[in-house]
Amino acid sequence: NADTRIRAGAAYVFEKGTGSWSQTQKLIASDRTAYDLFGHDVKLLDNTVFVGAPLQDTDASGANPISDGGAIYVFAKSGNSWSQSQKLVGSDRSYGLLGGSLSVS
Repeated sequence: NADTRIRAGAAYVFEKGTGSWSQTQKLIASDRTAYDLFGHDVKLLDNTVFVGAPLQDTDASGANPISDGGAIYVFAKSGNSWSQSQKLVGSDRSYGLLGGSLSVS
């Protein structure tokens, strides 16, 4: 159903080949739902991508909804492919928009 994808979001991976850039993968959350805003902010650190979804509602297990608690999805690169390795949520989840702005070091 297309309605479940309204503003769900995605992050696109582009890599530079011989002289030009091309899309190599589209990243989406494993528990993608409408209005999550997945991809609102994205940070790359070595072979790890952090993707914010500030309007995501559920905890790391996909349960216990909190309206707009937010989440950060972690993707790891293995070979030429990225896969989701973890979903991060705050331990004191509340309306907090976690993932609206990211910084990694």
